[in-house]
Amino acid sequence: MGQINRPQVGSPFSYNDLFYDYSSFRTLSPFAYNIYNPDGSFGYSKWQLEQGSSYNVNNVVGRMSYYGYNRDFENNMNLVTSATQKLDFITKGLQLRGTLSYASSQTNSRNVNRDQFPSFMYDPATATYTSRDPNIYRIRRFFVNYSAGNTTRKLNLQGFLEYDRTFGEKHHVYGMALFNQSTNIAQNNNADYNYVPNNFRGLTARVGYDYKDKYLVQFNSAYNGSDLFVEGKRYGFFPAVSGGWNVSEEAFFEPLKKVVSHMKIRGSYGVVGNDRIGNFSYYYRQVYSSGNGAGGQTSFGYQHNGYTGVVEGTLPNFDISWEKERKADIGLELEFLKGKITFTGDYFNNRRYDIITNRGGISAIFGQSLPPTNFGIVSNKGYELELVGRGNFTKDFSFNVRGIYSFAKNKILEMDEPAALYPWLQQTGHSIGQISTYKWIGFYQDKADIDASPKPPVAARPGDLKYADLNGDGIINEFDKSYTEYPNLPNTTYGFQLGLNYKSLSFMVLFRGSANFNVRGVSESIRRFRPTCKTCTVTHGRLNWATMPATRC
Repeated sequence: MGQINRPQVGSPFSYNDLFYDYSSFRTLSPFAYNIYNPDGSFGYSKWQLEQGSSYNVNNVVGRMSYYGYNRDFENNMNLVTSATQKLDFITKGLQLRGTLSYASSQTNSRNVNRDQFPSFMYDPATATYTSRDPNIYRIRRFFVNYSAGNTTRKLNLQGFLEYDRTFGEKHHVYGMALFNQSTNIAQNNNADYNYVPNNFRGLTARVGYDYKDKYLVQFNSAYNGSDLFVEGKRYGFFPAVSGGWNVSEEAFFEPLKKVVSHMKIRGSYGVVGNDRIGNFSYYYRQVYSSGNGAGGQTSFGYQHNGYTGVVEGTLPNFDISWEKERKADIGLELEFLKGKITFTGDYFNNRRYDIITNRGGISAIFGQSLPPTNFGIVSNKGYELELVGRGNFTKDFSFNVRGIYSFAKNKILEMDEPAALYPWLQQTGHSIGQISTYKWIGFYQDKADIDASPKPPVAARPGDLKYADLNGDGIINEFDKSYTEYPNLPNTTYGFQLGLNYKSLSFMVLFRGSANFNVRGVSESIRRFRPTCKTCTVTHGRLNWATMPATRC
C-alpha cells in the first residue's frame, strides 16, 4: 500500500504543474507581481490580469498555500514463485524450470481543493489596493472529491526446459525451450475493451554451441501469438542467428597479447515482432454506431420524421498482423594492457516493415473511414562506440574514465503518403520527426527589397524574416514549406564519465550531450521579455509590433 500527495497548483490549462508556471512567460513573468504587498496580503498586477482568462491565475504562492492537495492511494499485491527440477537422471545438464507471477494494482484518490482567495494590486503612488476580483473577499471553503480509480491485473506463466553441457572441456552445447503466456486486464476508455483480457502466448527456442570459447554460434526462434489480431493472423515466426570469433584465443595471436589482451568479432541477424499497436484496438472488428449524425437518422413520411439508425463506421482489416523489424549488427571488442583499456564498437542496420499506419493515399471520395494497415517501412542505420580506461594510483585509490558516442539516422521509406504537388512537400524520404517549415534566407532590408520580393501573407517591414519562394509563384504560402535538415530528436549522442574510488568511497562525474536536432519554439517560448499587453502576437516567426501599445500596461 502507498499514497502520493500532490499539491493543487492551479496552473493554466489544467496542467497542475508548478514547472509550467515557471516556464510560461504569460503565467509567471519575472515582473508579474510582488508576492506580498506591504500590508502582507498576496500581490497581483494589472499586467497579469490582462493576459487573458487562460493566464489570469492567482498569486502563485497563494495557490500553493490555499488550493489544497490531491492524494492518490495505490494498493499493490505481487506474487512471484518458481520451481526447478533437475533432470540429470535423463541426461546431465538438463533441467525443468517454471515461474508464475501475479500483480494486482488498485488505485483511488481523494482530493481536498478550493480555487479562490483574495489578492490585491498595490499602487505605490497612491498607497491604495485594488482587488483582483471584487467578488472574492475571503478564502473559499474546501471541497472534497473522491475517485474510485481502477484496477489492473497481470498474470504471467513461464515454463523452461534448459540444457547446458560441456563435452571434453572443448565442446559447449546449450539450449532452451520456453513456453510463455500472459494476460493483462485493465481499464480502457473504450467501453468495448474495458477490463477485457489482453492475451499473449509464445514459444521460444534457443540452441547454441561454442568450441573452447573461440568459435561461437547461436540460433534463436520465437513463435508468438496475440489476440489483438484475427484468427489466422495471430501468430508470427521470428528467427535470429548470431556468431562470434574470439580472435585472441587463436595461437597466432599469442605474441600480441601483451598489448591486445582480448579481441572478439561478433555479428547477428534476425527478425523481431511488435504487437503493441495503439490503444488496445482490435482492428479486425467492424465498427457500427447509432445516433443523429450523418447517416444516423432516416426520414419517413411526407414531412420530416427522423428515426435513429445504425451507421457503418471504420471498416475492418482482417489482414492486419505483427509489425516486424529485420535487425543486423556487427561488433568489435578489444582489450588492451590486460583490461586497463577496452573498446567496443557496433554498427547496426535495421529495417522496420509492416508498420501499422493509417492509409493516406485513398481519396476522400471513397466516403468511408479506412482501418490501419501493415504498410509503413522505416530504415534505421548507425553505430555506437565506447572507450573505457581504468587503473590505480595506489592500492586503495583507483580511477576509471568512459567515453561514449552514438549516431543513428532513420528514414521513412513508405508511409502511404498522397502524391504532393511539389517534391519538397513529401515527407517520405525524410526522418521521423522532421518539421515542415519555411526556409529562411535573410531579412528584408528596405522598402525596395520588400517590393521586389515574393509577398508573404502578412505585410512585411524592414527587419522581418524573409523566406524562400520555393515554387516561384511570387507568394509565400504553405506550398513553400520544406522539411528541415534534422528531426526533433537528436541523431547523435555523446558522453564522458570520470570516476574516482578510494576504498569504499566513490565519486563520479557524468557529462552528456546531444547534437543534430531541431526544436520548434512557439508562443510563450519565443515571446519577448517586455512588459506589454496581451495583444502582442507572433506571425511567421516575427513579432507583430503593430498590435503593441507604446506604454506599459
